[in-house]
Amino acid sequence: MLYLILLMLNLNLTTNSLSVKVNNVQSDAGYIYISIYSNEKGFPIDITKAEKTFKVKAKKGFVLVELEKIQAGNYAISVYHDINSNAKLETSFLGIPREPIGVSNNAKGFMGPPSFKDCLFNFSSTKTIKIDLEDL
Repeated sequence: MLYLILLMLNLNLTTNSLSVKVNNVQSDAGYIYISIYSNEKGFPIDITKAEKTFKVKAKKGFVLVELEKIQAGNYAISVYHDINSNAKLETSFLGIPREPIGVSNNAKGFMGPPSFKDCLFNFSSTKTIKIDLEDL
């Protein structure tokens, strides 16, 4: 009986963990921004509209980031490499990114960014998402 109580307590203390592996990081310069969106508002570029945004030091090759305390649900993730460390995604006058970006499901857009729907995935417990940064 005591074992069952301890098991139940342990299950209640378990937090959902979403790991994001960002591949194709071209240099150690700057930071990687990972933004998780629960709806399409601002996706994929306006990180102020994201549910949560995480910033980690860039590391050539790949970075692996564990996002803790993420509630179960449907999400889309966008990532960009802020090479010059100015805390914003550099874009051309047409809005085309000048710094490497990537999205969940490695979705591709046509004549613009990929849609929120194409990047959407279901998260219910521990999971690892792999995102490839695009070469510029």
